[in-house]
Amino acid sequence: EDKDGVIGDTSGDDAPIKGRSTNEEEALAEKISTDSEEIARVLTSMDAATILARETNKKKLQEQIDAQMARELEEQQERDDLRMNEQIARDDEVARIHAEEEIHAMIDSLDKSNETVAKYLQ
Repeated sequence: EDKDGVIGDTSGDDAPIKGRSTNEEEALAEKISTDSEEIARVLTSMDAATILARETNKKKLQEQIDAQMARELEEQQERDDLRMNEQIARDDEVARIHAEEEIHAMIDSLDKSNETVAKYLQ
């Protein structure tokens, strides 16, 4: 029993403190929840930005690789063309020399034939 009303006062005093404490905890929990959601949004945005940046970097890197490969293929084609043109020039020179030798051989043969005919005609 409470003769002086102390228990009631104490209980009455405790109730508002507990209620206030609960409200503060709820507010704090809500703020933490809101902060957590904001952090999640920011991280999601950062993840998306990071992924986009990586994809952009990958695309740029692939473009650089493609450009380098194109340059190397073009240079290789130029070297192959040069080598082929040099081979054609050598083959042409060899063919010219053989044709010249054949013509000299034919001229020599005609000269001998002419000498033979000239002997018989004398």
